[in-house]
Amino acid sequence: MQPPAKRLAVLDLETDPFEFGKVPKPFCAGFYDGVEFISIWNTACVSMLVDRLKEMHEPLIIFAHNGGKFDYFYFLEHLDASDLRIVNGRIIQAKLGEHELRDSFAIMPFPLRDFKKDEIDYNKMHVSVREQHKAEIIEYLKGDCVYLHELVTGFFTEFGDKLTVGGSSMKQLQRFHSFTRGSKSFDEIFRKDFYFGGRNQCFESGMLNGHFKIYDVNSMYPHVMKSYLHPVGTTPILGTRIEKDTCFVSVTGHNYGAFPVRTKKGSLDFTQEYGTFHTTIHEWYAAEETKSFRPDKIEKTYGFSERLCFDDFIDHFYFERLAAKAREDKMHALFYKFVLNSAYGKFAQNPERYFEWKITPGDTVLSEICPSCADGPGKCGACHGRGKQIGGKVDCKACSGSTRCAFCGGNGFRWSPAYIHQGVYTIWQCPLSRLYYFNVATGASITGAARACLLRGLKGAHRPIYCDTDSIICEDLDGVLLHESELGAWKLEGSGESAAICGKKLYAIFDGEGGLVKKANKGARLTGAQILSIAGGATVEYRNPVPGYKLSGDHVFTTRKIRATAKISVEK
Repeated sequence: MQPPAKRLAVLDLETDPFEFGKVPKPFCAGFYDGVEFISIWNTACVSMLVDRLKEMHEPLIIFAHNGGKFDYFYFLEHLDASDLRIVNGRIIQAKLGEHELRDSFAIMPFPLRDFKKDEIDYNKMHVSVREQHKAEIIEYLKGDCVYLHELVTGFFTEFGDKLTVGGSSMKQLQRFHSFTRGSKSFDEIFRKDFYFGGRNQCFESGMLNGHFKIYDVNSMYPHVMKSYLHPVGTTPILGTRIEKDTCFVSVTGHNYGAFPVRTKKGSLDFTQEYGTFHTTIHEWYAAEETKSFRPDKIEKTYGFSERLCFDDFIDHFYFERLAAKAREDKMHALFYKFVLNSAYGKFAQNPERYFEWKITPGDTVLSEICPSCADGPGKCGACHGRGKQIGGKVDCKACSGSTRCAFCGGNGFRWSPAYIHQGVYTIWQCPLSRLYYFNVATGASITGAARACLLRGLKGAHRPIYCDTDSIICEDLDGVLLHESELGAWKLEGSGESAAICGKKLYAIFDGEGGLVKKANKGARLTGAQILSIAGGATVEYRNPVPGYKLSGDHVFTTRKIRATAKISVEK
């Protein structure tokens, strides 16, 4: 790979320890450019760091790990009135003077501790005692900056300049395989009926006794990308029979836990007993093998002449990952893991969920004048010449003499204020003027193949109590390949003598002495004892000490009353 166009640097903030009801304030900022480490110990450290950065005339790409969900929210009033990149509330790119801010979590979505991180007691950062621990805190901050710089430098060296791990993964996949991009109309056909996520289901709930084993598949999505054929064209062949090129099936019949329907809330329900179901050919064959569906009528099939498996891409990075593990190269083992697991989701990316973003200082608005608009003032047929004006200065970079109007993008969409922070800044959004699709049919086929693997696993499971995407908790598992590391094989992750199953993403497995073996508690940090009490009918109140950082600046704290929500499945 070529070196980045700009030199890489990192920043990090140390704040007050998290405490419910109090938004933590930064008291120390760290900056590292690969040569020099700078620390600023002051409650005004953010503005002081901004001033230091503006004195640096060499343009830098500056990363903060999880900066787009934390650190950069303290920088919002200092950002330039220019383009932002925001994805799901995460700032992944912004401008600060000559420099570009990025969120390294977008390319490396794992905690820094998975690579390297020093230890510290966060209570030492409390305002009442931190002065006496100043040297230790600064040394800890320096470690985080140095380790992050090592990671981002390694990532750029390996994969080049990409904003997200999905983009990096797709670029690597296209080195080995080609596919045809879909259109809006193609996307509409296959997204609604055939693109589903993973299977997450409770078969029993409450406080359960038994010798339970936790099994999961080694690299489920890389496995199904390699081992199954997937459509990569955009010209479907309609039919009413299963043929050798069939990829998707709409069928009416009796369902015994094989195929899902989407609920009104968007989740998947595998318990509907009869109706018309839309499924992939992979699930169709798995349902035939496991006798989990009895068809009455095939309503429609979609076939594709262009199909392939992504074996070259998967083999390359899977074996590179094994080699990195063997030489104890933790950094590259992490890189290859996430590149392997990120490409499939990119296929089904929905561009309609993305926007263009801008930030303006104070109460400045994107106003009514654009004398540089390609067709001249008042001549744009979509917005009638309403352009944009930022801070009293006309900015026409968006049209640049092209036929695209700077204000509406030439599509009639207008900039609207999405987030306003008390006159300090306004963040504006506008739908994308051009939508770029990948191939949702490919993504639908891959996720369907994963559900097919899980269905076969469930068929061999003795007393399954829970499953989630690539894992099954049961008393035993027959008829599948068991291996610790082989791609696509099932492995035994752990075992216990009791379970507390409360609902999707909320369970705990305990050993014979009551010790915690494994737990899941999405959206809350609960103890095994708390999950056990929920399974017994109690309600647990969880107060999240970390505020929800909002682009409006109105950071909020959440309290959740958590109770059992499991809906029992009866098809087994």
